[in-house]
Amino acid sequence: MSPTLDHIIILLPYASLVNPPSWLTENFTITPGGKHGDGKTENKLICFRDGTYIELIAFIDDDPKKRQGHWWDKEFGIVDFSFAHSDGDATVHFSELEERLKSLDWGGGSIEVAYEEPQTGARMRPDEQEVKWQVTFPVVTTGYQRGELPFFTHDITPRPLRAPFSEESVTHPSSALAVKSLTNFIQVSKSSALARGYSAI
Repeated sequence: MSPTLDHIIILLPYASLVNPPSWLTENFTITPGGKHGDGKTENKLICFRDGTYIELIAFIDDDPKKRQGHWWDKEFGIVDFSFAHSDGDATVHFSELEERLKSLDWGGGSIEVAYEEPQTGARMRPDEQEVKWQVTFPVVTTGYQRGELPFFTHDITPRPLRAPFSEESVTHPSSALAVKSLTNFIQVSKSSALARGYSAI
């Protein structure tokens, strides 16, 4: 089964995460998230009826040391997005994805799309429940950037712990129901290779 959009990540200043500005609160119901296991970031969620959500994330106290070397050390705004499978094991999906990518004809001079092996992540919710997952990130040392390709999220704990959908959490002042689309702007020089990569993803 093909993966589907799981969530979109928006990086905010820490103060805007702790006390969200009116352009967020007047349009969306914001659900508590928690602090990630590395102690560097914290999040809150905007959940939608279609099962997707927006992850509002910030580096705790906007500490430059927490940003250093982090994959989301970017300008504020949309920094990444995740796909997910409805079932299956992260390692199995990774192996199948790797096979599909390796089978492609990349042509002369194209930078091949590749993914790293799954790694485990976690965060602690405000109610002290621990959420665990595995993520499969694209290789970015070859010239691609985070956000040009999706990463994959595979739940270890039940998904409702990570994204607590309820009638309250998916009812928004703006009446938003879902993520309609996500447009990705990329360099023309990468377009052919990325199109091949997405055909395998």
